Amino acid sequence: MLGRDLHIFVEMVPIMTKLFPGLEAPEGKNDVSVSPSEVEERILRLVRNFLSCVALDDRPLVLFLDDLQWSSAAEASVLAGLISAFRKQGSKPAIRNLLLIICYRINELKEVNMHKLAESLSQLREGGTSIKTPELQLGPLLLVHSSVLYLTFSEMSSNCLEMP
Repeated sequence: MLGRDLHIFVEMVPIMTKLFPGLEAPEGKNDVSVSPSEVEERILRLVRNFLSCVALDDRPLVLFLDDLQWSSAAEASVLAGLISAFRKQGSKPAIRNLLLIICYRINELKEVNMHKLAESLSQLREGGTSIKTPELQLGPLLLVHSSVLYLTFSEMSSNCLEMP
């Protein structure tokens, strides 16, 4: 499904070179200039196609996006497009078998990005889908909670290092 644009996806997500070693860009493709909106559309299509290839009925996928407050306007637009891809659009099937978790600090999220996120979630809710879009708002951890987490993970890691 990624076809001739696979090299673009691997360039965007360098760790994917482990899945596609030796992949090179086709000759003469790098000197084509396109508008920023076309680049955004291509990226969204690539991400959507990739997710539809790996998020399967027997192998659902969890995608955890952290620190959205640091994203650019273009990245927020792609995310909004990804969220809207959870409902069928014309001939494009909806993304299925994917749990998308988005985390951000609400007091640091840019207004334009917050608006794009809220708008795409609202459209998804109103689009007649059965998709649930719960929101959880968490406050900062207290010192006691941080200490418990630290002690728990310290104990877990020391247990993992012990050899029987």
